[in-house]
Amino acid sequence: MARNSEAWGWLLVLAALSSALPLAGCAQTETTVDSKPQAVATKGQGSASSPSCTSTGNYKVFPSANGSFPLLPATSTAEPPLVRLSSTHLKNDPVTADLSVALLSGGSPASKEFRGLAIGQQASFDGYTVRVTSICEGEVRFALVQQPG
Repeated sequence: MARNSEAWGWLLVLAALSSALPLAGCAQTETTVDSKPQAVATKGQGSASSPSCTSTGNYKVFPSANGSFPLLPATSTAEPPLVRLSSTHLKNDPVTADLSVALLSGGSPASKEFRGLAIGQQASFDGYTVRVTSICEGEVRFALVQQPG
């Protein structure tokens, strides 16, 4: 009887594994239909239907991240400031975002808030200037316009 129960246990394990294997392929970020790749929206990408969500810009920030991805380049004398996303205002006309910039090196920490930035507007801090290029739900992208040195 114990041997029969053990066999059923293994059969159940094998059945569970075989049904889980096809699900492993579901984590792809792109799908292909008629040989044309289509992007699948993932958390943090925002709504592509908004004209402000252009998904352009070399740097991006998310509300929960402590700095941009990638980080701004460092100078020979200091670490780069950290750009953070405070909030997005997708119902505003024009759509805006609130960013903060923090400098943690060089003695005492310093920071500055930039509220109500629309696409094309710039923020400058400690020799760095960034320009907002895309505002999506939960993500802002920007370009580095100027850096010190």
